[in-house]
Amino acid sequence: MSDTIETTDRDRVRPLTELLQGDMHVAMVMTMVGREHTSRPVACAEVHDHRLSFLVSRQTTWVEAIAAAAAIVHVTIAADAHTPYVSL
Repeated sequence: MSDTIETTDRDRVRPLTELLQGDMHVAMVMTMVGREHTSRPVACAEVHDHRLSFLVSRQTTWVEAIAAAAAIVHVTIAADAHTPYVSL
């Protein structure tokens, strides 16, 4: 019996910069604070390795909730020019 796990190229963790190439992307950011769910489109300012940066004000309620670890966050990005679909 072998202790190794075989993985395929599809199984490996890839950086966002590999998945999201090209033009500016717009993400749909959903937050849940308490029992309130809200969603909004947000422009991606930068895609770097495993991190996304967005063009938003730090004083918005939903950003403050994320910074305080008081929100559950889901991010979805679909690139028009390519087939990748990323959901975080």
